[in-house]
Amino acid sequence: MSWQKITGQERVKNILQRAIIENKVAHSYCFWGIDGCGKDALAIEFAKAHNCLSPIVRENTISACDECENCKSIDSLQNPNVQLLFSLPTPKNSSSKDENILYKMSEEQLEEIKQQIALKAKNHYHKISISGANQIKIASVREIKKNLSMSSITAGRRFIIISNADELTSEASNAFLKTLEEPNDDITIILTTSRIESILPTILSRSQQIHCSPIPDELIQTHIIENFNKSIEEAKIISVFAQGSYQKAIEYLDEDMQAFRETAINAFRYCLVNNYRIKLLKTLDPIFKLKNKKKLEQFITLLMLWLRDAVILNTTRNKNLIINIDQVEALELFVNYFGKKDLPACIEKLELAISRIPKNVMTELILMDLFLDLRNILLKK
Repeated sequence: MSWQKITGQERVKNILQRAIIENKVAHSYCFWGIDGCGKDALAIEFAKAHNCLSPIVRENTISACDECENCKSIDSLQNPNVQLLFSLPTPKNSSSKDENILYKMSEEQLEEIKQQIALKAKNHYHKISISGANQIKIASVREIKKNLSMSSITAGRRFIIISNADELTSEASNAFLKTLEEPNDDITIILTTSRIESILPTILSRSQQIHCSPIPDELIQTHIIENFNKSIEEAKIISVFAQGSYQKAIEYLDEDMQAFRETAINAFRYCLVNNYRIKLLKTLDPIFKLKNKKKLEQFITLLMLWLRDAVILNTTRNKNLIINIDQVEALELFVNYFGKKDLPACIEKLELAISRIPKNVMTELILMDLFLDLRNILLKK
């Protein structure tokens, strides 16, 4: 993955390229920002650009060639000069006396770790997730320190990338701090985190902090349309759900958002007609069966976005501000009938329903209460 394949983050790219060109690469960095905005991808690309055997240099930019042995091995996370540190599960083979924590893992654990690394190599935005792993323990830090004490088998600068560094245990953080206090000229450590407040202040004080901004909706939309053959309508909806996270956008690519939205709109229509209960319950039945809080939140949010468009159309008549651009005709009809009703109150009810989801309230109760509230607001004389 070269710089241009990382969506957005132009300011960060410029900072990192300038550091390489001016030979001012720091001993430690902390890349922070929301999940999925490209922190790990930037760290890997930084290491690759610095270690590329035939870098492409133009004016104030430097990019990896993506063709040399170093580029290919770093991209696949197989280069000894780039080590990725992340949370590991507690070993099941605790009887092993070998110091390397990986040697203590069961075959099943090793296979899962291998699969996650393969996914990360294929997509540098991928967030590594391993069963029972939510801490970076001191044993992993000790292993890294041991490796750093030995000479590198290949030329170039060594990079240690600590993904989700906020998962370092207290012991691991303190052990890691000692490494930062004794910097090595040819080693750079990069911490990535979405919770910078959880990193020890003493670690942050020894690291160059670089904020990675949420990715603008427009960039996410463009990338989705150009690379995943999605329509403008789908790309707009996905970008809203992504909330500045490219990784979230990728996850939503597998969702049939338009069909899900159509179900939400149909349920809304049926709650406003006479003898509505049977049709409404039949429409909502597939949602009831999902038993999935994330899906329920998506369902309600899709309807909220549709009503938000209705409010915008009702108050400004500006169609350019609408997210559901393929629903303009339906939105205009709705506004003609209900434009004088309290549409903002409807959105408040949707927001309230979303807030109830984490509280383990029954799905059926949340949705039926919601649609009855919407019916009362819009049909109230």
